[in-house]
Amino acid sequence: MDELDRHMMACEFSVTGSDSTESKVNILLQTYISKQIVDNFSLVSDMSYVAQVINTDSSCSWIVTYLLLLEFSQAIFLIFTVLVYYIKLL
Repeated sequence: MDELDRHMMACEFSVTGSDSTESKVNILLQTYISKQIVDNFSLVSDMSYVAQVINTDSSCSWIVTYLLLLEFSQAIFLIFTVLVYYIKLL
């Protein structure tokens, strides 16, 4: 049994086969999230790429927050503009 199959058996969510690229990525993602240790050199290399992608994604989460706040502030500005216009009509 090679190391990838061993990690596949330890995965929380089922993975069908370890032959395809998608299955390997799925296994490595679950392995990274569960903080299992990888010994095989090629898997260590692949795991570092997975970690890099996950860390880049999580560090970019501020962009989503910024865009949501920007939309919210634009909506508030629109509401205040309408209110000011309405008050001037009175």
